[in-house]
Amino acid sequence: PNPASSQIRLTILNDTQAGMEHKIQIHDLLGIVVYNSAFHGTDFNMNISDLEPGLYFFTLENNGVVLSRKFLKN
Repeated sequence: PNPASSQIRLTILNDTQAGMEHKIQIHDLLGIVVYNSAFHGTDFNMNISDLEPGLYFFTLENNGVVLSRKFLKN
């Protein structure tokens, strides 16, 4: 997993989805949602400095498509 300590930056590469709403959630290892937001555009910065160190998963949903990745909070 990719380590991060204070921020995670997401960039949407598909220009046709730039104006659509993107929903993002961060889950801990127990599946509890610890962050929930939405954004429009191609770039989004998530402040994760309040999260405890450990392994997390984020899901990005757009137009019915869900992408899930894990990351390590230092």
